[in-house]
Amino acid sequence: RSAILPGWGQFYNGETTKGILISGGMAISLGTTITTYFLHERAVDKYNNAAIGSDFETLVKEEETLRVGHETFFYLTIILWLYNIYDAYEYTFYPNITIKKDEIKINYAYKF
Repeated sequence: RSAILPGWGQFYNGETTKGILISGGMAISLGTTITTYFLHERAVDKYNNAAIGSDFETLVKEEETLRVGHETFFYLTIILWLYNIYDAYEYTFYPNITIKKDEIKINYAYKF
């Protein structure tokens, strides 16, 4: 579930607050990744199309700043997505403990 739509597994497990935080965090992170990608592409085009005598140092700094921002949010998005899957999987297993007169059984159930 969470691999398809981040936060879905948390909602399914009854962890509404965590689901909202993960869904919102992924939306913000992914949106920022996409935005910085297009801003970076625009900065590269600006540099490539700059006329002789332009302030190339400023254009290079702008490109580098946007590249680093894009890479940072790209990796943050991947890390958050992987954490989301791990968290949904980890908290889906619930122990079922049965105690009878002379025996104790511990079973783990997985919810689909």
